[in-house]
Amino acid sequence: MEEKSLYAHILNLSIPWQVKSLSLDENAGSVAVTVGIAENSQLTCPTCGKHCPIHDHRHRKWRHLDTCQFATIVEADV
Repeated sequence: MEEKSLYAHILNLSIPWQVKSLSLDENAGSVAVTVGIAENSQLTCPTCGKHCPIHDHRHRKWRHLDTCQFATIVEADV
């Protein structure tokens, strides 16, 4: 299994979300996983259920469960 597919499975991502990149820093003991959405995607409004274009977001970073002995840091524009 390819690394991006593995992390998409571990993080339980579904379309349109996908793993954009992975970065291993052995010195810091961490894995950075950048998550994003596919180009030209629209998300569904949780209130009315309509498909909406993406227009407003902010970059967030949080800690996920460790991958073996490495701290897993997830980054995404949410």
